[in-house]
Amino acid sequence: MGFPTGSDDQVLDFLYSAAGEPERWGLFLGEVAHRLDAACVAFVSIDPSAQRHSIEAHLGVPEELIRLYSQYYGAIDPWFLGYQKRKTRGWVGRGTELCPRHEVENTEFHQDFLRPIGIIHQCGIINEDRRGKLAVLTALRRPNQNDYGKKDVAFLNCLTPHLSRALLLHGKMMDMQQTSAAAGHVLDSMDVALLGLSREGKICFTNALADSILGSGAILRVENDCVAVRDPRSAAAWQQSWNAAVDPELHSGAALKALTLCDERQFLYVTMLPFRGNASLFPGAVKVLVVITDPAVQPKSREQLLIDLFGLTPSEARVAMLLLSGLEPKEISELTETTQNTVRFQLKVIYRKTGVSRQSQLVRLVSMLPGKS
Repeated sequence: MGFPTGSDDQVLDFLYSAAGEPERWGLFLGEVAHRLDAACVAFVSIDPSAQRHSIEAHLGVPEELIRLYSQYYGAIDPWFLGYQKRKTRGWVGRGTELCPRHEVENTEFHQDFLRPIGIIHQCGIINEDRRGKLAVLTALRRPNQNDYGKKDVAFLNCLTPHLSRALLLHGKMMDMQQTSAAAGHVLDSMDVALLGLSREGKICFTNALADSILGSGAILRVENDCVAVRDPRSAAAWQQSWNAAVDPELHSGAALKALTLCDERQFLYVTMLPFRGNASLFPGAVKVLVVITDPAVQPKSREQLLIDLFGLTPSEARVAMLLLSGLEPKEISELTETTQNTVRFQLKVIYRKTGVSRQSQLVRLVSMLPGKS
């Protein structure tokens, strides 16, 4: 079912752009408010299992009421309670279908939340996922305005499938951003410098240690978004390894030969590897991975890596390392002066944080981490 008029294409433009750029939700809400002649429009997320109600984006709602809605009024919202009584998944329509106006006016929600901002009429869309979480688009009018009519509900019905798709897309993109942020944290926690270079030699990404090495400019520096070797004699060896890494016709072993770059005070060991993987971790433009080891950098302990990479507490990381050393939970409890129940609980938390399900998997994971024991 399409929109009644072509002018509503602007609503969809803002909706789908907001799926990838959350700051554009305000533009989408503005278009909805204009189309529905609404005094206030809000995008609300509700997680009934966690008893969490929050206004994620809004137009026309006073800032001081947003916090109050999350803390108290969301749970007693008569339209939300009316939806719960229907026992259906999803809804589109006018608020009077969920709770009659005279009942709304007799609630604390109306007296203390709606009336101060001059609101009484409501219509909206409730999108509910399989886990019971709600995404609510709600439009509100003042008492001196007419209640919403059939045309308004028809507009929302046309908007509903697009909103569902945009929310699904938004969720996937947020997951990708979180995955990317987690991957970046892992790369920055490593004891080696990593650079991703395009076929033209342009820098596509760096981790924290690579930024430090390039920033010093002692041996390697950045020129025109490319890596430049300061020592002319080493530059030829760098170019040879580069040619082997980007040219599949050359012997692959040449690309794996480590270079030694140095100045009067510092040594760096460099290995270039052709990259033929997908872009889930590294940008698609990456063709060569450059691994740089600085012997002066003290390797992190595996215990510290567990803290940095998986968010273990120091005591949890110590338990994991004692497990790796071959101790049983009973022996660990004696050594750490805790009860066996405490150690068992810590192991459950460690399993959850590291994504393993049993002791042998944890030992294998920790043993594969770089760094000193």
